[in-house]
Amino acid sequence: AESTEDSAVAFRQRVAYPRPVELRLLNSPLWLARMAGIAAMRFPTTQAFEQGKWLALAGTQGSDRWLWKPVEHAGGIDISFAGEDRPAREGFYLQNWLRGKSLGANFIAFRTSAGVKARLLGVFGGLTHRRHSVQRFVYGGSYGPLALPARTLESLRALGQAIAEELPMVGLFNIDAIEERDGRLALL
Repeated sequence: AESTEDSAVAFRQRVAYPRPVELRLLNSPLWLARMAGIAAMRFPTTQAFEQGKWLALAGTQGSDRWLWKPVEHAGGIDISFAGEDRPAREGFYLQNWLRGKSLGANFIAFRTSAGVKARLLGVFGGLTHRRHSVQRFVYGGSYGPLALPARTLESLRALGQAIAEELPMVGLFNIDAIEERDGRLALL
């Protein structure tokens, strides 16, 4: 008979749910910035409060506006604009807000004799609840699929492949990005 822990592991493997180590990477700004670099994408400037001071973690792209983002984030929940004083908040980091079009790229990753492969299934525009006073970044749906320039699609394909290989990930997954006004992509 399987233990409860063995059953949970078997379930995650069947539905391709990320293991705890993979979830930590997917929530790590340092790891995400490295993945963005592999795909020649931008990454917003990101800071964390450590040892009594603000430290730059990753990124080179941004504005003068900052967002509070939870370390364990999903669907834009609990993301908010930071105030001028930016006091430290447990379980959050600061990231520069980027102006542009929100995109979600859907992938499927699978194993082949040559290794893990990721296939881009489609790219969709993201909608948020901008008019909600507290949760303006919460996911509110998608539209598309979008027709995008070849350069944009190649960056997304490279990113999806890098993520699938490094984790290694199989199954469906999504990547959120911002298409900035100059047409370049930034990984979120």
